[in-house]
Amino acid sequence: MRKHRSTRSTKTSCLESAISQSEVLVLSTLLLNTEDRFIRYQFDAKARLDFYRVVSRLLRNGVLIQEILDDMYRVASEDGQRPRLPKAVILHECRMAIAEGRPLSSALERWTGHQEASLIAAGEGSGNLADALDDAAHYVRSKKGVAGAVAQVVAYPSVLGGLICVLLNIVAEKLVPKFTMTSDPSTWEGSGRALYIMSELVNRYGVLIGVLVVSIVVVAVTTLGRFTGPVRVHLDKFPPWSIYRMLIGSSFLLNVSVLIAAGIKLADALESLTEHATPYLRERIEAVLYGVKMGSNFGAALRKAGYNFPDEEAIQFIEMIAGRDGFEAAMKEYAKDWLNDSVDRVTAMASVIFNAFMLVITLLVSIIAMGIFSIEQTMSAAT
Repeated sequence: MRKHRSTRSTKTSCLESAISQSEVLVLSTLLLNTEDRFIRYQFDAKARLDFYRVVSRLLRNGVLIQEILDDMYRVASEDGQRPRLPKAVILHECRMAIAEGRPLSSALERWTGHQEASLIAAGEGSGNLADALDDAAHYVRSKKGVAGAVAQVVAYPSVLGGLICVLLNIVAEKLVPKFTMTSDPSTWEGSGRALYIMSELVNRYGVLIGVLVVSIVVVAVTTLGRFTGPVRVHLDKFPPWSIYRMLIGSSFLLNVSVLIAAGIKLADALESLTEHATPYLRERIEAVLYGVKMGSNFGAALRKAGYNFPDEEAIQFIEMIAGRDGFEAAMKEYAKDWLNDSVDRVTAMASVIFNAFMLVITLLVSIIAMGIFSIEQTMSAAT
C-alpha cells in the first residue's frame, strides 16, 4: 500500500515537473518573441538607412567588413557594457555571422525582411557589397516615401469619413428631431425636405451602410497579398489593389535587376524570389518563370504571363531593352525610377481622395445650412 502511494506520488511529481517545464518553455518563447519584435521595431527605416550608409562608406574606404561590424558593435553596446540594446544585438549577430563565414544577409534577414536581405545577398554573390547596401538604402528610402503616401491615402478617408459620419449623426439624432417637434416634416420643401430625407436614410440604413463599408475595407486589406486568379487581374485596376500592385511590382523589378546584375541567371533569380513571396506575387513570378524556362526573354515572359504585372508601361520598356547590351544596368535604373514614381502616384491619389472628401463635406454642410434656413422659413410662414 505504502509502495503504491509512493509510486503515485512520484508520478504526480513528474507530471507537475513536466507541466512546470512546459510553462517555462512557453513563457521563454513569448519573452523572446516580444524581445524580437521590440528589436525589429527599434531597427526602423532610419536606423537601417544609417547602418547601410555607414557600412557602405567604410567598405569603399577599404575597411574590412569584420572590422566595421566589430567597431560598430563596440559603440552600440557602449564597450560591451550594454549588449542587449537593440542595435547591439543586431550588430553582434552580424559580426558573428561574418566570423563564422556566413553572409551578412543571413544575419540581417531576421531584422530587415526578405526584400532588403535579398538585395544585400545579391551584392555579396557578385562581390560588390557596397553597391548592394546602397541599393538596399535606396529601397528603404523609397519604401519609406511610399509608406508615407499610403498613410495619407488611409488617413484622409478615415478622418474625413469619420467627420462625415459625425455630421450625419448630428443631423439624424439631434437637428431634425428638434425641428419635427415644432413643425410637420410633410410641409418642408426644397433643402428642408432634403435634410429630412437624409435624416431618415441615416436612421434606417446608417448602421447597415457602416457595417458594409467596414466589411469592404477589411476584405480589401486581407485580400491584398492573398487573393489570386482572373478576378484579381481586374481588381488590380482599382484602389487599394492597384496601389498594392504598384508597390509590389516596383520592389519586384528592383530585386530582379539587382540579382541579374550580380551575375545570377534570370530563372534562378525568379525562383529565389518565390521563396518568401505572397500568394499574389508567387502566382505572377511563377507565370513569368514558366515563360523564361520556355525560352522567352524577361520582357516577353512578363507579357505572356497575362497578369499585366507590374504594369503595361513597365512591360513595354522591358520588352524594348531585354536582350540588348546593358540590359541589367538599364533595368536597375528603371526600377529605381519606377519606385520613385510610385511614391508620386500614391501621393497624387491621396490628394484626389482628400479633395473628393472635402467636396462631400462642403456639400453636406451646405445642405444642412440651407435646410435649416428652409425649415425656419416654413415655420415662420406657418405662424
